[in-house]
Amino acid sequence: MKLSVLDQAPITKGNTATDALAYAEELAVLADELGYERLTI
Repeated sequence: MKLSVLDQAPITKGNTATDALAYAEELAVLADELGYERLTI
């Protein structure tokens, strides 16, 4: 079964758009390491 991750990259209180993209990048790396098929942002 192929699994994907959906990340909406929200800008949370106290963070910036740059922070949100950095968190999205961290999630993408982790998803890849865990063998997920795709990351959708």
